[in-house]
Amino acid sequence: MMNGCSAALGLVSLLVACGGRTGLLEGSAGVGFSAGASGIGGGDSGNGGNAGQLATACRVRSMSEFALASTKHAAGRMALGPDGNIWFVEEDGNNIGRITAAGAITEFSIPTAGSAPTDITMGVDNNLWFTEIDVGRVGRITVAGQITEFQTAEWDSFPYGIAAGPEQSLWFAELNGHRIARITTDGAISEFGISGTSAVVPSAIAAGPDGNLWFTGATAGKAHVGRMTTTGSYSDFRLPSVDSAPGWITVGSDGNLWFAEWQQAVLGRMSVQGALTELPISDAAYDIALGPDDKLWFTERSAGKISCMTTAGAVSEFSVPTADAAPAGIVGGLDGDVWFTERTLNEAKIARITLEP
Repeated sequence: MMNGCSAALGLVSLLVACGGRTGLLEGSAGVGFSAGASGIGGGDSGNGGNAGQLATACRVRSMSEFALASTKHAAGRMALGPDGNIWFVEEDGNNIGRITAAGAITEFSIPTAGSAPTDITMGVDNNLWFTEIDVGRVGRITVAGQITEFQTAEWDSFPYGIAAGPEQSLWFAELNGHRIARITTDGAISEFGISGTSAVVPSAIAAGPDGNLWFTGATAGKAHVGRMTTTGSYSDFRLPSVDSAPGWITVGSDGNLWFAEWQQAVLGRMSVQGALTELPISDAAYDIALGPDDKLWFTERSAGKISCMTTAGAVSEFSVPTADAAPAGIVGGLDGDVWFTERTLNEAKIARITLEP
């Protein structure tokens, strides 16, 4: 079967990015700088601090790594579970994984072969929900590891990002078909077409503080952030760079939407009114999450770094302990730590960042 991400990329070339050892960071403040924000839209000029002034956004005490059984089981996106553990998808391994605070890893095989799990989130029912891009399904896994799968209307809908949202439901983006879909906790699926713009391909999704769904997407030669109400009403916000490839998205402690731009070295920040600010970083970000310290943490795959940004734009960067490792998914834990996934050609790991108090 054709890889779902590859097939979707045939629709929009902008989404080309779809594609226990302790580190040596004891007491490290990382490399810090202030990002001068450029405001775009709605008159929002941002608050990036004094450009060029050294700033320390956060301090890392140490990093610890925990190896997965095989590089074929390399992990991607992550979610905090209702049990306090960290859950993650293994797209190539066709598994859902779980790691405890002590570093114990358990893997649960998805019943449908070749499903390519892509994103995962905690649902309002205290289960974990995930997308299966290559078979057009959404999966649910209990904390005990029991998996149930729900088929979308079309096997090639390519469900991608998923988030818990309004109406006690989960909401997910379908790369093929240009739709945002809702699934109830008993598996009933409704789909809403994206209207008013030419064939936007939605990718990542988050529930906004305004009760709407916010998602990133692209069309040929354009990059978008979209907002959809629970009744399917759609608003479109165009990004200035046509090939920025906006990706994973989250809500910050400031009530704004924050997102990575896979092809551009900036983080995007958008208010619920649609005002955009882009804050420069040293390398393109892949995943982004709100940390337990109320800062935005993000992975820089090609640079092999983990970085954090305050809502005012101050940045700190930290190299991962394993040379040539590409960090991918990232999430904040209940233990006050930040967790991320990483892989090299020969190793696949889950890593924990312990912050300075």
